[in-house]
Amino acid sequence: MDYKALAERIVKYVGGIDNIVSLAHCATRLRFCLKDENAADSKALSRVKGVMGIVRAEGRYQVVIGSNAEKVYRALNDISASDAEVEEEKNGRISGFSKMLDTAADIFEPFIPVLVGEGILKAALSVLRVVGAANELSQIYRIAAVFADSAFYFLPFMLAVSSARSFGCGYAAAAALVGILLHPDFIALSYVSERLPLIKTAAGTYPLSVVTVILSVWLMSHIERLADGIARRAVKVFAKPLITLIVTGAAAVLVINPLITAVGSGISAVLNNLSGYAAWLVPAVTGAISPLLVIFGGVGINMPAGIIGLLGAGVFGCNIAQGGAALAAAIKTKNKSLRHLAVPAGVVALCGIAEPALYGVSFKLKRTLIWVMLGGGVCGLLMGLCGADININEETGIFAAFETQNIIYTAIGGAAAFLTGFAGTLIGGFKDVSEAAAKKPARDVIYAPLRGRAISLDAVGDPLFSGEMLGRGAAIIPETNLLSAPCDGVVDNIPTANHALCMTSKGGVRILMHIGIDTVNLNGKYFSPLVSEGDEVKMGEPLIEFDGQGIRDAGYDLTSPIVILNSSDYAGIEKTVKYAVEQHPFLELAAKHTENEYEKQAFR
Repeated sequence: MDYKALAERIVKYVGGIDNIVSLAHCATRLRFCLKDENAADSKALSRVKGVMGIVRAEGRYQVVIGSNAEKVYRALNDISASDAEVEEEKNGRISGFSKMLDTAADIFEPFIPVLVGEGILKAALSVLRVVGAANELSQIYRIAAVFADSAFYFLPFMLAVSSARSFGCGYAAAAALVGILLHPDFIALSYVSERLPLIKTAAGTYPLSVVTVILSVWLMSHIERLADGIARRAVKVFAKPLITLIVTGAAAVLVINPLITAVGSGISAVLNNLSGYAAWLVPAVTGAISPLLVIFGGVGINMPAGIIGLLGAGVFGCNIAQGGAALAAAIKTKNKSLRHLAVPAGVVALCGIAEPALYGVSFKLKRTLIWVMLGGGVCGLLMGLCGADININEETGIFAAFETQNIIYTAIGGAAAFLTGFAGTLIGGFKDVSEAAAKKPARDVIYAPLRGRAISLDAVGDPLFSGEMLGRGAAIIPETNLLSAPCDGVVDNIPTANHALCMTSKGGVRILMHIGIDTVNLNGKYFSPLVSEGDEVKMGEPLIEFDGQGIRDAGYDLTSPIVILNSSDYAGIEKTVKYAVEQHPFLELAAKHTENEYEKQAFR
């Protein structure tokens, strides 16, 4: 089957790319959220070869494909989110660099609000220190500084988890991988090892570059799939993460980390050599490439003290330009969510913390990045010609003027940077983030494992479940005798009584399916498991066969709770139906980390 051709016909009959807000899929269906369902030609679409039917349910326009749904979904993902983007791809104007920016923006998106919040606290502390209202050596100030710096200090771990979400691999394994690179013993080894020259590198020092973390987790996502195929079922529960961590960890330690650090050190070496010939150019170059230096971690690596001030002048210019560009984007955008983010991100960038505006605004809008780099270069050039410098280890925002001997030149350079970033973004414009893909939080869907009447957990006659002690969810009073998989995932645990089953979905949802109340007392009678612990199962695959009538005749309540064990990871868990049908949506889970995010573009 030509999945690309099928995908193109589906897009045509659902009303075109512009009518699609978002797209998801299950084992057999494509689930569209459309701007206008009346614009879809359901009759024509139902006649397309490869389409088995059309269903409208739970506010979604569902196209039934069958077992090839995932392949058609991937083909749809290859179609860009707008006609303009499709044309750009045909003309070769969407570069690998642009895709890299998209990936970085997507990974940073969940915790940008946290960085903005801590950035505001950092700015407040700077104001208090500059005006002499706070002593930076005092205990209260130092504790407050820890509060303001925690997310930035542990950013590699946050990046690891978010990268794992983006690339579809294990969160815990990704965090453990970064933990290897940040382990104190590894950092110490990087300084003293003579036998392992690849480890004796500044790559072991904190902080890790963004590229190091993202590349390592990306590699892990591929190694994890290979390990899944290699590990035997009986030992997969520990063999899969063990193989993944050893192979990926070795690659990160011996190849990725040293390579990316070498790039950063190489940039630093070029700037250092340039300072010997034309020191006034160093701030200009640093200001222009500062966003790239942030990604590769090249600022300040092995830099002599004499060049630190020149680097600081360039970084200062880029931060101020970033603040101006973000504020201009807030004025120009029609997307309210982007505006609400861009204003505080722009303010904290002016105060010297540019990451929220860089990843949340410039990387997402792309064109603003040009004006940011130009503004940083202009400021750096002016300050370089005037001989002004800034200590990169102190303030690199508007408060830097109070930390330098060249207040006038710093103010002039900062004004030039701000005006370049602000005016360039305001006049030059950018491709706005669509408001139509509006802000409904992304949701995981758990499908019904049983057929029967669906009830709330508080109606279950067992306080363990009705009190939600194990987690939130719902229950089903089954009318059939077969428990099936509610999603794709791995079987984690089957009690010896065979009356229940725990599994983890590919998206990290941990699900407990308990057949009946107090049925553990039956000691396995009436229950026949069809899978084993460690088995990988597909949605709808049979898990446990049971004798429902026998269980009832034995005096047991057959009400079967379906509980999300990691409920705290989700902002909301909702029962979507009154009557459950196998392989149909049963629970919707709204992830916490998406509640404050503005929308992702369709097909990202």
